[in-house]
Amino acid sequence: MPVNPKATSIHGVMTYKDIASLPITPDLAVIATPPDTIPALVDELGARGTRAAVILTAGFAEGETAVGKARAAQMLAAARPHLMRIVGPNCLGIAVPGIGLNATFAPAALLTGNIAFLTQSGAMATTVLDWALPRGIGFSAIVSMGDMSDVDFGDLLDYFGLDDATQAILIYAEGITQARKFM
Repeated sequence: MPVNPKATSIHGVMTYKDIASLPITPDLAVIATPPDTIPALVDELGARGTRAAVILTAGFAEGETAVGKARAAQMLAAARPHLMRIVGPNCLGIAVPGIGLNATFAPAALLTGNIAFLTQSGAMATTVLDWALPRGIGFSAIVSMGDMSDVDFGDLLDYFGLDDATQAILIYAEGITQARKFM
């Protein structure tokens, strides 16, 4: 029987009913819930001290709809007071093979290497991973940013440019949102 009465075990993995039931504060949250639930989840996680979230869910500004843009604005407004950073929404996620982090829904195995691959496209990320695996090519990180509502290429270039595990940065860009920061 689980120690926490609000927790259950499914195939050896502990699951919790809600954020308040978590025994510790996560450093990184991976959110894949309906889009209208995300601003409240971001606010609750941020208030608890979570520093970053990967939002896998679509339904934000990618369709350029008023509803999607409003959702994105609400999500960012919920994160801002807590200084929480957001990767996504509408993204494949983040993987850092060297530390065993795979916060993606990519089906491929990941090899550790010294290339950081930064992309907006989840499809391009899975294609590159499928190509790299049989060739023995590994990565220091793979980051699929999706809509780039918050974290963008400039942020990640700054980070991986100083990362000791990264010797090269590979970018697949569909667009640059903040040209000055990118440069």
